[in-house]
Parts: sequence; structure tokens; C-alpha cells
Amino acid sequence: KKKKPRTKPDTIRSAQSAANFTTFIETATNYEFDIKLPYTIPSDNVRHLVSVKNEEVQAGFTYYAVPKLDHDAFLVANVTGWEDLNLMPGKANVFFEGTFIGESYIDPANTSDTLNLTLGRDKSVVLSRIKLKDKTDSKIINVDRIQTVTYEITVRNTKSSAIILKVQDQIPVTTNKNINIDVISIDGGILDKETGLLEWKLSLNPKETKKIQVSYSVKYSKNKALSSGLN
Repeated sequence: KKKKPRTKPDTIRSAQSAANFTTFIETATNYEFDIKLPYTIPSDNVRHLVSVKNEEVQAGFTYYAVPKLDHDAFLVANVTGWEDLNLMPGKANVFFEGTFIGESYIDPANTSDTLNLTLGRDKSVVLSRIKLKDKTDSKIINVDRIQTVTYEITVRNTKSSAIILKVQDQIPVTTNKNINIDVISIDGGILDKETGLLEWKLSLNPKETKKIQVSYSVKYSKNKALSSGLN
């Protein structure tokens, strides 16, 4: 009779990493991970990674862009339900779609119910910000100079899926009573009058392009010069 091949115990066949045999222990001042599986780590002076625990979490994805400062959009994962993961503060290696894209920092002391993780730049979201010369001028009325500035922000989603994009810009602010700034148009954006911060939340379908126009005027004495340019 032929001998049947010996089968390995289920615990060995299903052991893919130490994460399958890890118990979490919370002490008064710290967290402990008790790994009940022998793990051989070679003493070869080479860095080795051990999977201690695996978890799946729900996340939403939002793109952020500030075209005045950078023409790239940044993808951010908004993780919910992270409070139950027993995370520890520190640097984290971020992988997206199987590719290492950089480091982030996890701060479990965050009081928000959403943990935001930056996933880096995404070149598939194209942005531009240009000043419209035909809608930008300077004129003198009596003793005042009035400068009008208009610029256009263009965003295009070249991806094959729809995205949510948050775009930020800014209107100049001043504490000088002799300078008056009037907002002419912000194209549906939300304006913080104290800081001048502008924000739009855009839904972009695949291959869709949207344009935003922002226009404002600055009135000041014609005998004075602004300390900085308008842009």
C-alpha cells in the first residue's frame, strides 16, 4: 500500500504572518502585542519587517489643491473608525495600490473622528491658475487708485473615475484703514473674511474640466504704493 502524504496542521498551513497569532494587551501606560508564534529573524545586519497585526478600515478619498502655490493635486485618505485600531504615534510607510509612495505621520491623539493620511501627488488631476489680462486693470479716480485683479483656475480630471476635489486660494486682506478691498466674484466659493481664505468643493466626472474665476478690487491713495504685488 502506498503511504498517504502527511498533511501539515491547519495552524501551520494558515499561518501567513505573525498577525494571525497576535494578541493585543492594553496596560495602564502602554500597548503590548503578544506574538504567540515563533519567528526567526536572521542576524545578518539587514532590516527585516514583521507583520504584527493586519486590519481593514473604511476610507474615503479627497483631492486637495492650492494652485497658487503648486500645480499638483494631493490625494488624502479619510479613514473612519480608526479609534478602535489601538494605533501608536509615529512615522508610517504609505503604500497605495501596491506602490510605496512615501512617509506619513500617525497621531492617535487626534480629536477628530476622521484620520487623514496623505497619499502624495496625483498627476492625473491637472491644474492651472492664470491672470486674465483683459479683466485686470488699474485706474485713478479723484485721489484714489483702483486696481482690479481677475484670475482663472482651471481643473481637469483625466482619470477614468469621478473624484472630489477641494481647491483653495486667497483674497488679500489688510489692517490698513486707508486700503479698501472689495470682492467682485468668487464663483461660488466659500470665503473666510478674516483670513481671506477661499475654498471650493468640486465634483469632477471622468475627463471633465471646470473653470473658476476670482475677481477683486483694491482701492488706495494714488500717492501711496502697496507693499506687495497683487496676485
